[in-house]
Amino acid sequence: MPKGTTHKPSVFSRSLLSLCARQTAMTNELGAIDEKIGASGLNGAEQVRRPVSLAWVVTSSTLGSVIDWYDFYLYASLAVFFGSEFFPPGNGTLGVLLSVATMGIGFAIRPLGGVVFGTLGDYFGRKYAFLLTLIVMGVATTAMGLLPTYASIGVISPILLIIIRLVQGLAVGGEVGGAATYVAENAPENTRGLYTGLLMTSAQFGTILSLIMILLSRHLVGDQAFKSWGWRIPFLFSVILVVFSVFLRMRLQETPIYMELKSAGRTTKTPLRDVFLDKTNLKVLLLATFGVTAGQGVIGMTSNFFSLQFMQAVLKINISTSSAVSAVALALSIPVYFGFGWLSDHVGRRKLIVSGLLLAAVFYLPIYMAMKFFSTPVNPYALCFLVWLQLSFNAMVVGPLMAFLTESFPAKVRMTSVTIPFNIGNGIFGGFMPFIALWLSGLTGNPFVGLAYPIGIALITAIVNLACLHETSGTRIWDEVEVAGGTSPKAAINKK
Repeated sequence: MPKGTTHKPSVFSRSLLSLCARQTAMTNELGAIDEKIGASGLNGAEQVRRPVSLAWVVTSSTLGSVIDWYDFYLYASLAVFFGSEFFPPGNGTLGVLLSVATMGIGFAIRPLGGVVFGTLGDYFGRKYAFLLTLIVMGVATTAMGLLPTYASIGVISPILLIIIRLVQGLAVGGEVGGAATYVAENAPENTRGLYTGLLMTSAQFGTILSLIMILLSRHLVGDQAFKSWGWRIPFLFSVILVVFSVFLRMRLQETPIYMELKSAGRTTKTPLRDVFLDKTNLKVLLLATFGVTAGQGVIGMTSNFFSLQFMQAVLKINISTSSAVSAVALALSIPVYFGFGWLSDHVGRRKLIVSGLLLAAVFYLPIYMAMKFFSTPVNPYALCFLVWLQLSFNAMVVGPLMAFLTESFPAKVRMTSVTIPFNIGNGIFGGFMPFIALWLSGLTGNPFVGLAYPIGIALITAIVNLACLHETSGTRIWDEVEVAGGTSPKAAINKK
């Protein structure tokens, strides 16, 4: 936004802001009976400012991120059906490739979504932005279940499919970063890793829920009906998730830190300018991208998605067995994620992040060679352990990730600064990981060569982190609103 320009929100934005304001007033009245959770590390000012319980904050924030992963895994799992449904008939392979390519479009647009909704979060407030991402995301996922086929409306069908995936990707680009910022600014100083780590279990819950809904829908309508129209059921089920999540989020109010900034007149009217033209902030943003999120994105996609793809496409393990292996490993990894978040509050964020990246880089090749060994005959217990091990490496990085990012940037541009590196890492580096890995393997004829991509990115990220970044766990983000002028992001830069 050019200097001196006043942004006027749309009618829809003003209406939503008004609705949020009315709900906030109601929540403030209920806040008088809030439980005194400050005993675990909150100072007096924080106790007074916190309006709702952390359990409510984390639950409402996590559920939206669950919907994100639920939609992603649904689309990835059902893409084989979309080739014949939404693209011209006659070439089934091309149709599947095109449907998979549209998934890539959704990933590629995520950084732009981070810019759009991160800016809204810093300009209007965290609650407004991450409520809007949820609504947009829910509408797009529901629209997927209602989309007419190519046989019904012709070429308009694939065009609408691309639009839906673009809208979905934009909303998702603001969802996780917005939710993480909201949770971090509500959490006690000394348990921020734990609560943001709980938020990051949403990938596991969303993926498991999508697998359950796919299997349940196939069982209820039968294989033939599922291929014809039953695949729409899991997408339409998201309506229930979205309505419930909106209900929860409407009971929240703005974060206490943002309210303090606003009351002091210290919020920004030009978030993008403050992010990109402030040299210190831009430096931290770039280091966070290439020293944390790039590696996290590739090992996250490797453990959550590529491991299943490898079992099915390379090892030729049937869908039921491979899906069961993946689902059990995901479920068993849930406590590991918030466990490492909790641990980062005690030993630091950076040690765990670098350790997870290096462990993944060192052990990926042996793990995937072992997966091949245990595939003939199929040993589901060994395969489950090997997938769980990959997820554990990812958990070491993801558990403390959002605490690290939120502690690295000043409050007035925190949501924009968090969402941009997170979405570059997960949308670009991680989003195209399966395609690059399979392409490299196909090019050489060696199924393990594709692992060079996640191994290389993880190593480079760990090196940048060790050379350029500094521990942030001692950062008190509340100090910024209690001491005037404390808005420097230098806490994340190594001062050596």
